[in-house]
Amino acid sequence: MAIRDTGRAPPHTDYVGFVIRQKGYWEVREAHAVAQLAGHEGLPAGGGHFIDVGAHAGWYSFLFAFHGYAVLAIEPSARNRLAMRATLCMNPLIAPRVTIVPHALGAERAPRRCALRTWNNADGNGVLDCDVDSTSPCGTGARARCSGPACVCEPVTTSTLNRVIQTHLADGPSWRSSAVVAKLDVEGNECAVLRGGSLLFTKLKADYIQYEGLRANTTACMKRHAARYGYRIGTARGQDQNTVMYKI
Repeated sequence: MAIRDTGRAPPHTDYVGFVIRQKGYWEVREAHAVAQLAGHEGLPAGGGHFIDVGAHAGWYSFLFAFHGYAVLAIEPSARNRLAMRATLCMNPLIAPRVTIVPHALGAERAPRRCALRTWNNADGNGVLDCDVDSTSPCGTGARARCSGPACVCEPVTTSTLNRVIQTHLADGPSWRSSAVVAKLDVEGNECAVLRGGSLLFTKLKADYIQYEGLRANTTACMKRHAARYGYRIGTARGQDQNTVMYKI
């Protein structure tokens, strides 16, 4: 798998790439681990669809692709998408299963021009900032919010998860009879993604939705979505408090 190695120690580097280089994996070693966060033995047999919101360099996307899933890897950072394309170039057997979607996701239906800037000075981790001048998203205002040797700002255009689903899964192969798994890792923007992503529940009826439970607002809105759509929430694990919402 292609990763960036800046030669610097955390936090001034691509932390995900640093951990993969040190340990050989990021957070989970196999796709079944997502279902195990819900207390289940593993994923349903037969593959399905995996929606990776905030794919980064693609660790989860490639795990699920090797497991037979059709993958939507949604990643706004051009640098991270470049790493994913390099991995797919070297792994042609899974390349047809992975569709890279170059969007940041939000709640608003109308596209917006925003800034994607490094978060916590960690190259590769981007936080969406739409409180900027849309004509120059990476002007002085956005850059002032990140600094240091790993500071990167990219102008991005937002879309919604509903629009991505309608574009890529509206008439796709038998998703109604196959498993649907989603992972949301967007540095605190998960609630906005779900406000613009109701089809994940109403149309796709996702079996598992993994998210980071570090932030109180994210945990609260996930509980509201679980109650509204008939899901349960599993036990949080790991340094990022990864948690899975699953269908009752």
